[in-house]
Order: sequence, then structure tokens, then C-alpha cells
Amino acid sequence: ATSALRMAETDAPARLEKGQRVISQGLSSAKHLNNMPCRIMGFNEDKGRHIVLFTCDGQQRLLKAENLQPLQPIDEATRKEIRATEPAYAKFEQLLQEGDLGFADF
Repeated sequence: ATSALRMAETDAPARLEKGQRVISQGLSSAKHLNNMPCRIMGFNEDKGRHIVLFTCDGQQRLLKAENLQPLQPIDEATRKEIRATEPAYAKFEQLLQEGDLGFADF
């Protein structure tokens, strides 16, 4: 009975938290969506898949946990290192301060 219980636990899909940011990977029927950022919107119990919102097109899709790579926030030391060593970061900060990121007003 114990081995059956362990097997059932390992067969259950890993659950990611609602709102968590992830990257899609290993998609075969929608290869154009591989390596795209998504956000977890929920979990479909019947299908055993996560409901994800793709930021590239605003569409929600059902994906297996194995096709989702959770994004981890970087620590402050890493953030400071990026600021100090990435040439484009200074330009980005300047654009932020000026409020000129090139977005259109509708």
C-alpha cells in the first residue's frame, strides 16, 4: 500500500502558484511559443495542466508542468552587478527617468 501511495504522489503533476512567472519550453505542437514568458493563471484539474497566459499574444493555453520553467527573482547583489557591468542599463535608467520608453499613447 505504501509503494502505491508513493507512486500516486510522484505521478501527480507539480503545481505552480497562480501569478508565478515562467518560461515555456519543450513545446512540440507550438514550437513558436518555446522560450516565451508566461504567467500561471490557475490549474485545470480535469486535464492536469496549468492555465498559462502568454504575454506575447495575450492568449491562455493549457500546458504540462514539464513544459514550464519557473523564473526566479534575482538577489540584490546580482542586480547591482548587472547595473554596474551592463552598458545598456545606464541608457535604460535614463529612459526611465525621462519617461521616454517609446510606448504609444492610444
